[in-house]
Amino acid sequence: MATPASFARIVRAQIDALVKANRPAEVRKKLKTVLEQSGFANRRDSALESLATALAAAKVYVSPDLRTPGLSRDASVTFSAAKRAPRVIASAREDHLRGMIEAQLGKGELQHLVRPRREYELADRRRVDIVCDDLRERSKRGITAIELKTGKSGTAAQQLVRYMEQLRKQHPDRTIRGVLISQDIDDATLMFLRNIGTFQVDCYRCSIELQRMR
Repeated sequence: MATPASFARIVRAQIDALVKANRPAEVRKKLKTVLEQSGFANRRDSALESLATALAAAKVYVSPDLRTPGLSRDASVTFSAAKRAPRVIASAREDHLRGMIEAQLGKGELQHLVRPRREYELADRRRVDIVCDDLRERSKRGITAIELKTGKSGTAAQQLVRYMEQLRKQHPDRTIRGVLISQDIDDATLMFLRNIGTFQVDCYRCSIELQRMR
């Protein structure tokens, strides 16, 4: 029978195996998967509290904190043997932005992007925020990687290009494109994207506005 204690032991064993294999010692799961594997069908504060306690006893660190208010069942949770810097606010903002963008896929500017896969894991174990099928070419479906940033774009463009290079290795017969969506895109990022040549990358600035209706 699945319990918080048994789940914590399994995750700890997975982390130890990664350490022994000299691989990044992190295990990622969706919150809904965590709940199911811990014996909880639904999210409840008492369930998350007991699960957090069991993980702490197994010396497993969790990011974001499972008890974070409003944490989505689709949120990605990272388990590790080393404590990570708190990213509760950033994770919540990224989740909100991801949800907004996913709601726009298949419509308007993004009408050619369908079948989104969230937190898509590449062969090298890196994860792309969203990967979609791209319907711009009739002869074959392309693949588009979407990178999201809630703050300044920073090195997001370089990171996106690395994801696209890996996708090209995995899918040499498909056209690989990229989309960068950020709340603040600087000139250096735009210059970098203009000069990469190898890939087509669409760049969008995203903002959230408060508009009084009455």
